[in-house]
Amino acid sequence: MSTLYNNHDSIEKQECREKIIRFVEKLHEKKKNLRILTLPSTNFYLEEVLSNIPGVVIECVEREKDIYEKQLKIIQGRKLNINLKNQDIFEYIKESNTKFDLIWLDLCGPFNKSIISNFISLIQTGDNLHSQSYIVLTILGKREQQGPDIIKFYGCKNLKEFRESKFPKLVGEMSDNTCTLQDLYQYPSGRMHTPMIQYSFINNFKNQLND
Repeated sequence: MSTLYNNHDSIEKQECREKIIRFVEKLHEKKKNLRILTLPSTNFYLEEVLSNIPGVVIECVEREKDIYEKQLKIIQGRKLNINLKNQDIFEYIKESNTKFDLIWLDLCGPFNKSIISNFISLIQTGDNLHSQSYIVLTILGKREQQGPDIIKFYGCKNLKEFRESKFPKLVGEMSDNTCTLQDLYQYPSGRMHTPMIQYSFINNFKNQLND
């Protein structure tokens, strides 16, 4: 990871992690065995904290081979109880028969049609989600290459409207209102980070077959 991209160590990024820890603690009050899926940074701060909660199983995915190998050495060196896979996270989810209690899609790239489509597919099927689960999506909050296409396709005035209004509503509509926005956290660019947006959705299925 380049020195330019320091989001992983910023105060704002730490707040993103703290929100997720609180979600997991809330779930743990009612359910002792939880399975969490993340896209980890090389500091593994979040995953290490969560792995110390009894009954919590951590799975991680990293697409880039060189970063994966670096992360694997860190896991082994620190003896972290984490299962790490070298794969695209959306492919991993589709191919997995596992149900998760929380998925953190810490993509940190811009919105594009592929991300939107894959996210909608994830919450529509619910195949990899328990009856009550959190899905957290973190993306870049600056101008996007596909921005004009997204604005036109979804009938928005600008990207701000899509990010803050249209996308959360779209998730609700496409999930038959089982997936609702719990928290929208944004922070602007700064010395230690680029602008980011974190969506935290909670999925409450109307039937309990997903458990």
